[in-house]
Amino acid sequence: MISNNMKIFDNLLSVEEVNKIYKHIVYEKGFYFGEVDRKGLPPSGLVFNLDNEEKLFKDFFQLLRLKCDVDISSIQRAYVNMFLPSDRPYFHTDVNVNTCLFYINPMVNLDEGGETQFLIKNELVSVLPVPGRMIIFDGNILHRATSFRNIPRITLAIKMFKK
Repeated sequence: MISNNMKIFDNLLSVEEVNKIYKHIVYEKGFYFGEVDRKGLPPSGLVFNLDNEEKLFKDFFQLLRLKCDVDISSIQRAYVNMFLPSDRPYFHTDVNVNTCLFYINPMVNLDEGGETQFLIKNELVSVLPVPGRMIIFDGNILHRATSFRNIPRITLAIKMFKK
């Protein structure tokens, strides 16, 4: 555990299942130019909002409920982020929500990058983008994505109302 405000779940899906989702998202979804991390900054990355009726994502929400004890009725928003190689996202907070990131990438390689960075007690802490890994954290923690060097970095992002 990195912080009391974070939980990491590994192996939620097999590498084969993650690769199937990755290909589905990269080749079949329509992304639009990204979001602004903080007021006054330019947008970064690409994004698309999830259709919660799509079977693939209905199945994922059930997985959240069963394996991670997440109250899926608390979901405020669900979307997919894609950062292309060399994108440079900014640090930001997701105010007043718990944030869930699920790493949908085909591999992890230290030289590729792609981690999520957190600023905790004046220290920079990184979580590796292990395929099938999910992290849930307090959105008020300052954080940012980093891009991969050679392939798109994709995460399923879910914002949940705090109880």
